[in-house]
Amino acid sequence: MSKDRISLSQADRLLKIVGDTPSRQGAVFAVLIGINNYKDPQVPNLHAAIKDVYAIEDLLVERFSASRSRIIKLLNEEATREGILKAFQDLADNEDIGLLDPILIYYAGHGSKLALSRQTPFPISSSGRGHMLLPHDFKLEGSQSALGQGISDVGLSDYLAKIAASKSNNITVLLDCCFVGLGVRESIDTYTARGVDLPMDYGIPDSHCSGQFTRLNTHTLLTACKESRLAFETENHGLFTDALLKVLRKHDTATLSYSDLATQLALLNLPQSLSPQCEGVHQNRIIFTCESTASGVQPIQYGIYAVPKKPDTYILEAGLVHGVVNGDEFTLYLDKNLSLVIGAMVTRDIGLFETGCTIVYRNGRLPRKSQASIYAVQTLSRAGKPSFRLYVDSSDPVYSIFKKIVDNWNDDNSSAILLAGSDSANADLAIHSTSEGLIQFEVKDTACRQHGLMHMPFSDVGTEDSDRLTSILRSASRFYRYLDARRLGLAVPPQITVECFKVIPSFRQTWIPEPEGQNLNVDGTIFIELRDSGRRKDAYGYRINNTSSTQLYATVFYFDMSDFGIVPYCVPTLKPRSDLPPPREDEAWNAAVTLPANGALTIGFGDSVCPPRTYALQKNQEVDVGFLKVYLSQEYVDYSYITQSSPFQPPFRSENTSLDLLSEVERNFLKRSPAIIIPI
Repeated sequence: MSKDRISLSQADRLLKIVGDTPSRQGAVFAVLIGINNYKDPQVPNLHAAIKDVYAIEDLLVERFSASRSRIIKLLNEEATREGILKAFQDLADNEDIGLLDPILIYYAGHGSKLALSRQTPFPISSSGRGHMLLPHDFKLEGSQSALGQGISDVGLSDYLAKIAASKSNNITVLLDCCFVGLGVRESIDTYTARGVDLPMDYGIPDSHCSGQFTRLNTHTLLTACKESRLAFETENHGLFTDALLKVLRKHDTATLSYSDLATQLALLNLPQSLSPQCEGVHQNRIIFTCESTASGVQPIQYGIYAVPKKPDTYILEAGLVHGVVNGDEFTLYLDKNLSLVIGAMVTRDIGLFETGCTIVYRNGRLPRKSQASIYAVQTLSRAGKPSFRLYVDSSDPVYSIFKKIVDNWNDDNSSAILLAGSDSANADLAIHSTSEGLIQFEVKDTACRQHGLMHMPFSDVGTEDSDRLTSILRSASRFYRYLDARRLGLAVPPQITVECFKVIPSFRQTWIPEPEGQNLNVDGTIFIELRDSGRRKDAYGYRINNTSSTQLYATVFYFDMSDFGIVPYCVPTLKPRSDLPPPREDEAWNAAVTLPANGALTIGFGDSVCPPRTYALQKNQEVDVGFLKVYLSQEYVDYSYITQSSPFQPPFRSENTSLDLLSEVERNFLKRSPAIIIPI
């Protein structure tokens, strides 16, 4: 199609439908909030919050080519509770913000903690406290009206859910404040703390306790410190913001992910009390984009280090749990952008988490220092079988098209696709063409067919659309590679059990979900019957129990057999090491243990940071099947790269997990007695 035959509005619509065009960092729309002066004289003023706002604005313009017209600043008297919440609502309503445009919310000011009881309608941490941002007109003694109230984490989460539902979950939230009790001390040493203590009798009227707590699926969150630490400022800047600016000005932001940013922050010589936190299920996205650094489009990178006194031996920081086997080949790069090849190696001594490798090719001298950064990318797998088996009848007109796509794929990728033209018995997916020139996708998985899922519910893919077909096969190959890990030979220990419950809000309309009814997991299968409930969808949560004496790291994904989407249900949160500075860059951050010994991991209820899950069917679909897959290890393994958007859908739209916020499109997908089946 020539350019002169497509209108600007059509082009914009095509970009939204196709979804393959990454969002542009330069299109970022930002709300920057800075409060030095507080109306209540009992709240101590700050010095550098407004300077930080201007510094962030300059960074967006200079490093991300942002337009100042897309940056909203709320300073001092402008940053009232009403003004801040209006700015959030405007983000959801603003038609100038495109479907995938990045959105940044930055806050520099005071934070605080609110002592809560279990009956209080706010999500509470293990310390029994909720978090609040303090706007300019906040009243320390409390208020019976909207005037003088703070902005709770429930309130903020409510607005983030609305923005994500209207635009996308390409939302970044930066909070340079702290949520720890400080009294009203003006300063500590040479620093001023960005936090105040609330009176013991501080309360919130019931009329201001509603909201929908959707947790961390709508955005990526970077905070100055964890709950028990302090965020400080000097006369010139907040320490967290200053560190953030240094990292973003120094590094290539076109390839820097949120987890990379967190690592670089931890490497700085920050005060011990400052401990930046990175949370959210999209930590592997490049900042201010929807692109993942490990999405299947870009290869997965592993670190390696040298073995002393063995010049041709290196240790690969990946093993059996990553799907690595003996004989796999890796190309070595000196830079994370994968632009400088320095050698190649073959695996020979497989461990669970690390693998001994032998160098088979070198381009010059390989670094031997332990702190040297070398990146390894798998280029050939000896896994013993293809990751994806595709059947297309050799007499079908589209067989030649798929053979060409598969041949090109197998030449360039480590995970092979096996194309069969005569025997569909062992296929994962069968493809048929129609007389109208469309593709039908037949599901061949035995469990799916037993439960009634025979075809994928998409009939709009044309036989001539080779780019889209390539994208679908690429996603299918990744999908089955990570779904079928039985070749690892690792059995789930009997001390690990999985439960599923319907969850309901425990107080009015506020999202503090609690389980209701019996465990829905019956003999390893969960049956969910969907109901036409008007504005409300049933929500579900999971509990993974560990009765052993070993603490574990658990990462949980949902594999959707209808659209090849791999949805992260729980990813360990990164936290900084306590012994900074670390010897190597990738050791700067550790992950929090998600499944404690003799304990449980909850997803979607209690004090879990993971959102509850809702389920819906596609149009004209009566049943769906998905697999819940739990990755367990005694050492932290970053499995977040497994996440995958569906190649059939416009990606990056946030799944809505609130009870009352349900889009019209999603409502139209609901049927009157269909089912979702989730084998575990």
